Amino acid sequence: MKVLVTGATGNVGSLVAGDLSKRGAEVRALIRTPDADHKLPASVEVAIGDLLDPVSIEEAMKGVDKLFLINAVVADELTQALIAYGIAKRIGLKHVTYLSVFKVQEFRDVPHFASKLAVEGALREFGVPYTILRPGYYMQNDIGLKDALTGLGLYPMPLGTAGIAAADMRDIAEAAAISLTEEGHEEQTYDIVAPSLISGPGNAALWSKLLGKEIKYTGHDFDQWEKGMRTNAKLERFRSPHDAPRLLRPRVRLNRDGSCASDETTWSYDLAAMRILPQRRQNSGTHNNLYESWDLHDDHETTNCGLSQ
Repeated sequence: MKVLVTGATGNVGSLVAGDLSKRGAEVRALIRTPDADHKLPASVEVAIGDLLDPVSIEEAMKGVDKLFLINAVVADELTQALIAYGIAKRIGLKHVTYLSVFKVQEFRDVPHFASKLAVEGALREFGVPYTILRPGYYMQNDIGLKDALTGLGLYPMPLGTAGIAAADMRDIAEAAAISLTEEGHEEQTYDIVAPSLISGPGNAALWSKLLGKEIKYTGHDFDQWEKGMRTNAKLERFRSPHDAPRLLRPRVRLNRDGSCASDETTWSYDLAAMRILPQRRQNSGTHNNLYESWDLHDDHETTNCGLSQ
């Protein structure tokens, strides 16, 4: 069985490719440039293409049985997804696993929620066997905060104080791999969120323990966050620096007012249905993992403060 993985050099897609390979699946990775395959296992086949180029997508799907479909939060994500899905339907792929977003049906005025809801509708209507995964806020979003945390001692992500549902990317990837390699997940929708909520002050407190110094939460300064988004040169996925806050601001608003919270019934039922990971990864474990990856031990005399995976 061969699976085409879109977004294969991204944070989630590369993990999906790795998990599929571990499960014995043949993996073909869709990447946009030949030099972007550094995150992928050596066994992964590479196809060069762009989700806005139907010819390249059809070529990438030749000889493929199943599709993992993920789109970045960009202005044309709906077009990208429907092009890929339309080709998958026409050539008769056996299964599509689509990465949507938690509570997608409740916030149709948020651009990237609305796009994903439309794709979910197409999946349900046109007959290709599918699985929909709806993850919460990515815990690993903190990976880009190293300088703010270790230098200025600030936690700038505007998560609010009410608490939001979050997911570890490794859990998302494993769920995707299971849905594509095991039976019983056709026409299913799964929420992928951890059993506890995260918040701005809560994450700041976790980092304070890990780094051995006070980390202040500054996410209430939304204008400063937006300014940083506009000037961040690393956001290559956006066609202009103005796209980032324009597309993400409505989502951040939901985070700040607690609209993206979850309850125990939601996460435990759906994840138990998939029979994945007997113990969900907790926020503290994810942050401990990020801390270890930063290799700061020569600069900070601290321990993991009892935070375990």
